[in-house]
Amino acid sequence: MNNNVNNNTDNSKDITDNNKDINNTNNNTTITTNITNNINISVNKRDIKKLHNSDIKDIEYSPYGIFTSSRDCTIKLHTYELETYMEYTCDNSYINSILYYNSNRDMRDGRSSNRSDIRYNSRGMNDDNRSNINDNTNNNTTTDNNITYTNPNNNNTTITNKDNKNNKEFLLAGTQKGNIYIFNDIFDVNNKIIIPAHSDNICSLDYYNNYILSSSWDKTVILFNKETNEVERRIEHPTPVWKAYFIRDNHNKCNHNKRDDNKCNDNINNTNTTTNKNINRIITCTTDGVIRIIEYNKYYQYNISNNCIRTFVYKNNILYIGCNDGKLLKLKCNINDVKDKSKDVSNDSDLTYTNPNNNTNIKLTDIKKYDN
Repeated sequence: MNNNVNNNTDNSKDITDNNKDINNTNNNTTITTNITNNINISVNKRDIKKLHNSDIKDIEYSPYGIFTSSRDCTIKLHTYELETYMEYTCDNSYINSILYYNSNRDMRDGRSSNRSDIRYNSRGMNDDNRSNINDNTNNNTTTDNNITYTNPNNNNTTITNKDNKNNKEFLLAGTQKGNIYIFNDIFDVNNKIIIPAHSDNICSLDYYNNYILSSSWDKTVILFNKETNEVERRIEHPTPVWKAYFIRDNHNKCNHNKRDDNKCNDNINNTNTTTNKNINRIITCTTDGVIRIIEYNKYYQYNISNNCIRTFVYKNNILYIGCNDGKLLKLKCNINDVKDKSKDVSNDSDLTYTNPNNNTNIKLTDIKKYDN
């Protein structure tokens, strides 16, 4: 395990620390805890549940409820009331990153791509097509004509899903061993594809226009084509990469007269390989305190901190950056202007953009660093 990523200290405080007798109270008890000197929050005991046997590594929202992944080597799906009804396993290693994708709703970007009126009730089900679901409290099963929702503790029942024929959706999981798992049927835990993507723990996952983007402690970012099942690019970094994120259409507008997000293609290194322009623009953060913005054979970096950068969010031309020292940085950053400041390294012998099957990788270590 890399020392650079293992030097953080967990200073978090259990929300129940101020209430030692919580287990002796009823479910309607309101817990009030002081988070800072000025802010108090109140939480009902029924909204605090132990769902895993070890620390929870990631959380994803979905129309079916909340996905959680854990060091206990499982992914679990819970209703919005935090009742677990599905469990997934991967390669017997802890699951650091998960991602749920639904083509009718971009859960990660918060936008509805095809429908703006989708509503979800408290059980995590779509009100439009699951309004007739009834609870059967005797066997912990909820059913309609196509779906059976069951508590995973009941091994005599099966959870199936035939409701998504016209909806592209799947669950991604990145494991400690460096494998990416693709569950193409949310309700079939055995229907999974395994991608041996990395040699170490996968830190983050993103998905956009049929491409999976993953980052890892092995100091690489991988671009995987989900349609062809091929790794198209492998981008090396000098230190472990905590997060990699696609710059989406709403961040970067194509310069075509007629905009077509699915046909915004460009050429890489004058080869015959064409790839969607926006999936070639990514942001990464690493343990050396650097934010990198990468486009084709161009690269720009912000030297942010002497501490590890764990995560970031990009919105409205602003990067919010979270560091190991507890600092949150706000950086004004217009992605569309980055290309004008980037160094063109297309003729640099130390930098190549080719298919990793040719054993050539893009290397960032020898490129001149740019300070903001």
